[in-house]
Amino acid sequence: MNRTLPQLLIGSLLLTACSPIVRTHGNIVDPAELSQLRPGVSGQADVVAVLGSPSAEGTFAPYEWYYIGQVTKQTAFLAPDLSTRSVTKVTFD
Repeated sequence: MNRTLPQLLIGSLLLTACSPIVRTHGNIVDPAELSQLRPGVSGQADVVAVLGSPSAEGTFAPYEWYYIGQVTKQTAFLAPDLSTRSVTKVTFD
């Protein structure tokens, strides 16, 4: 009994150390949320209400908004792997 408890603790620590860490950075647009917007009808206030604030606005075209996001996974001490990257551009008339 005295030997099994430390072995179980060490084993559980080793297993949890190898589970991946998933990080989301930026705005990843959900297709269901994007379908709520209608081209030519939805305005800037509608887009902000549904998608939130944009990650960036066009430098020379302020009527272009960009939603940029990525998901990375990192296992233990290894370098993070890029899982998903998305860029969604919204343009206003």
